[in-house]
Amino acid sequence: MKPWVVGTAIIALSVGLLGSAPAGAVTLALSDAVLAGGASLIGGPKIQFDTTTPGQSATWTFASTPGQEYFITITGHSNNSTSFFNFFIDADGPGALTDFVQLGGDVSLSGFSTIALPSFIDLGTTDYFKIVNGGSGRNSGGLIDVVDLSITAVPGPVVGAGLPAFL
Repeated sequence: MKPWVVGTAIIALSVGLLGSAPAGAVTLALSDAVLAGGASLIGGPKIQFDTTTPGQSATWTFASTPGQEYFITITGHSNNSTSFFNFFIDADGPGALTDFVQLGGDVSLSGFSTIALPSFIDLGTTDYFKIVNGGSGRNSGGLIDVVDLSITAVPGPVVGAGLPAFL
């Protein structure tokens, strides 16, 4: 194989990868969450989950791109060491509540801390992200300050970036 053919193929592949969409981050507005079970928006804004009612939730809907890898970070605070949150994603769009997959469970946020949830690959064009507080009989109070959604570009095919044919 001629060295210039290999060099051309490497350059074409590199240009193809550089031409993919850039990664980005968005902060999901806390005020856009659908709150249920007594969760409420308080000054700042913050989402408040009280200590007396487990199962309160906040759910966001956001547009997404199939095949993209997404990361979610949460900044918040648990009222004490027995307070916790559960985090769920429905990455394939509208469906039954059983379609939600747990990204993190029984997470206690000490002080005001930030955690990163496991990444996921999107399957649909609309996603639902849900935070649920506590569980039966457990203290479940806490605050959520920030929900950041980071998008990692997945390189796609670029016209003309294929390997040259060999004769």
